Amino acid sequence: MGEIVYSAEKLRELIVYSAEKSRDDPTFGSVKLNKILYYADFYAYRTLGAPISGAEYQRLPEGPAPRWLLTDRHDLLADGSIEIEHRQVFNHVQQRVVPKRPVRPGVLSEREIALVDEVIAALRFMNARQVSDMSHEELGWRLVGDRETIPYRTAFLSAEPLTQDQIERGLEVARRHELVGG
Repeated sequence: MGEIVYSAEKLRELIVYSAEKSRDDPTFGSVKLNKILYYADFYAYRTLGAPISGAEYQRLPEGPAPRWLLTDRHDLLADGSIEIEHRQVFNHVQQRVVPKRPVRPGVLSEREIALVDEVIAALRFMNARQVSDMSHEELGWRLVGDRETIPYRTAFLSAEPLTQDQIERGLEVARRHELVGG
């Protein structure tokens, strides 16, 4: 795990790619986009050793979101890469990113694209409230205050209780290193 470097170009292409892949998802709006980006970057950090975009994610009431998302989204709007469609969904207006161009080749690797596809598939049948609630269970989101940065290293934390095998293995390692008695 090296230094995390933010790439606005990669975040922008992640936005375009996620919007394209979610074109047929009626629950895809800004909240869901934020969660796709968050889970893709943190999943990549955990599995590939580095996030895809390196974006800084902050804790917001609806869950994690890239700190500079509005700036990057504005740039995509300005250059005609996306448009924002407003849809009435029940009692709120959904802001939906609609891609106006394909993803630029070579910006995202095949491994990164495959990982994003996994995240999109996992969230496909969840609405904004469900993905938001799920993100509130993430320890990274729970450990920081409002608008604080969620450290990438929290990708390795789990709220799941340890299994008996994991407890026994931990005790075995601790005994071997004389961290606990006998």
